[in-house]
Amino acid sequence: MGVLSGMSFKEKALFIAFLALLVLQIFMFTVEIPSMKIKLDKVLETLESDLKRERIVHETVNDEYSSLKRKISLLEIYLANEQMEKLLSEERKLIDEFRAKYGKGHLLSIIIRDDIVAINDDRLLMVVYSDEGKKKLYYNPQTIAWYTIAAYEDFLEQENPGFLTFFFRGVKWMKDHCIPRYEAFDINGSSKILLDIRKNWWSEPFTLNNRTVRTVSIGNGKNAYFYFTLDKREDYNASLVILDDVRDEFEVKVGDWNRFKTVKRFHGNSTGKWIKINFSIGKGDLPNSSWTNKKSNVVFSISSLYPCELIIDELRIHSRTEIKLVDVGRKGRRFLSLEFYFFFPYASLNPPWTSAMAQGMFLEALGRAYEITGDPSMKETGDLILESFFVDSKSGGVRESDENHDWWYAEYPGSKNYVLNGFLTALKGLYIYYNATGSQKALYLFLKGVEEAKKHLRDYDGEYYTFYDLKRNIAKPYYHKYHVKLLSFLFNVTKDETIGFYLKKWSKYK
Repeated sequence: MGVLSGMSFKEKALFIAFLALLVLQIFMFTVEIPSMKIKLDKVLETLESDLKRERIVHETVNDEYSSLKRKISLLEIYLANEQMEKLLSEERKLIDEFRAKYGKGHLLSIIIRDDIVAINDDRLLMVVYSDEGKKKLYYNPQTIAWYTIAAYEDFLEQENPGFLTFFFRGVKWMKDHCIPRYEAFDINGSSKILLDIRKNWWSEPFTLNNRTVRTVSIGNGKNAYFYFTLDKREDYNASLVILDDVRDEFEVKVGDWNRFKTVKRFHGNSTGKWIKINFSIGKGDLPNSSWTNKKSNVVFSISSLYPCELIIDELRIHSRTEIKLVDVGRKGRRFLSLEFYFFFPYASLNPPWTSAMAQGMFLEALGRAYEITGDPSMKETGDLILESFFVDSKSGGVRESDENHDWWYAEYPGSKNYVLNGFLTALKGLYIYYNATGSQKALYLFLKGVEEAKKHLRDYDGEYYTFYDLKRNIAKPYYHKYHVKLLSFLFNVTKDETIGFYLKKWSKYK
């Protein structure tokens, strides 16, 4: 495993013990959620310390680290559902105590909603969804971002410092639960593909014989890794393009971290020529463990018993229905993402998925927190959230593009629903973050988004009402009011005539 390489025996033992602890907690139904969170935080803190020492967390995305953070969130959700009745019975008391102490306000209007369960710890609140006919609790990062911003607005309006406690609790939750990601590459949007680039293993991209390539050092415990999502019902053919400049044998393996199977062995001849190494991946080669019964998360490993360097151009995977390509020389973006762990029927989104609306609201909260504290970690986190707005939805980001859209920030990436309020909310977050931090990237993304909005506002004008999305679903009254509120914000900061025109027109709709 990538994290274990380079660790001492004692460190490996501690790492495995911590993972075992996470598995054991699943069966400890009687443990109180707050005490469980403390234990989980200790595990995460130790792992983060180890990973930072190994120059992984801040220099490249590590799939195991991201996977562990997801498992912690899913474990918290699991334990909350085991104690749902207890949480529901305690909620009324919590709300009454909150109302008595803080009175009315934006935050109260959120936590009293029927579909939200307020929780008196770092979990903040959870949302009740119907899942396979049963009610279940889930984190909704978007709702938690609303909670956080509402607390800030209450603080400004009521000048009660207690609201700042709720505000920073929300900021901390989002910082703790955002997932490190790496831009995925594909050529037809059919699948996410990740290239794990560790700086001490891979060279920077360079040009050789009109190809943009990288050199990777393997052997002595170092492997080159590629991550794919493949359809378990398909057979695949694959090819690896390298410069034949080695005499040692290396292997291409496929697996899921727990088990690897060799699918190709190659012995170099040092011909100095570009060669294509072909191999097949059958249904039986794919891991059984997966996040659905149709898809399988697959790890490709290129390894050698002997230290050697490979110059790699590309890895291509194709079946009857799809083609996937990793252009190794391309340098993708690293970013952070708040993830949703429930299926969302309206947009047919399977977990984990992300949202420009949640990302934008997180930016707004980070900007406000930076203004208050000057804490550089707020900007460091925000700058990595910003990167997701440059990454196309096909590659794991929140930017949606097609023949009519170029800089649309999608509330539901990949769905092509083009929901207006989510896009405008993301623009608001980008501007507030720019105004608080001076980030020129945030300003660039904001201005690109404003031009995109101006091109499409007419598409959402129904003459007597506004449309919620590009499918021409009529916006419910509260969504229409929110459209007007967001346009008012944008007009105040841009003074743009087109935005002003639709603000004036839509303000007259009832």
